[in-house]
Amino acid sequence: MISIRPEFLTQVPGVPEFWIVDLFDARLIASERDSIMVEVADIMHEYFPSYAHVVEDFERQLESSVPPKDELVHVWLVIRDGIACGVWVMNVNSVTGVIMMLFGAIHRQARIDLPREYLSKLVGFMHELCLIEAKGYDFTVFGVILESAERHIDRWESCGFFVADDEYREPKHGIHWAAFGPPDFYDDYSACVLPIAEGTRLQRAELGQMCLETLLIEHYGLPKEHPAVMGSLARARNLVG
Repeated sequence: MISIRPEFLTQVPGVPEFWIVDLFDARLIASERDSIMVEVADIMHEYFPSYAHVVEDFERQLESSVPPKDELVHVWLVIRDGIACGVWVMNVNSVTGVIMMLFGAIHRQARIDLPREYLSKLVGFMHELCLIEAKGYDFTVFGVILESAERHIDRWESCGFFVADDEYREPKHGIHWAAFGPPDFYDDYSACVLPIAEGTRLQRAELGQMCLETLLIEHYGLPKEHPAVMGSLARARNLVG
């Protein structure tokens, strides 16, 4: 059982079985953050074993209290019956107004008895929290972007996402790719985008490019003239709707 003061646990509307707490909630005391970090690391290592650098990034941010430039980082630990059962990571770019949904996993045994729409309600609530935060910081949110394997795209489309790039290239080593030389890429993902808030007024092509630029150039730091980046933006420009 994880020990967090009840006032910092938030029940998910529409999914009352789930409660969430943000690793980077400034109100938490050190022992609570340490307890959350242990659970986050375990779940990340189980579901995303190739992304050990991400857990190290979380640990460095906890030590320094310095987030990535222009980004607000949220690492929500999902809890059911007092037991950690999932992690959801969203970085919000406060300049472009794009939410980057970078990682998400829920233990099967914690979701198998839930209705299919639990996913849209869970991530939708997190998006609402990001919108509230953006209002407090006085910036506008336009959309959400995520990287998805082909087998999950239908679930994201059922949550309102559209495929902005079906030949998307994610850099290996994430934001640290430059330490390993020229960028190398995973080639089995698509980039999916969800219009929210002001983004619902934009055409798919405009929003798709905005979200891809935020993720590939602003977050990962890839050169805008790199063929993988140019290819993504070109495909997004051809979107209809």
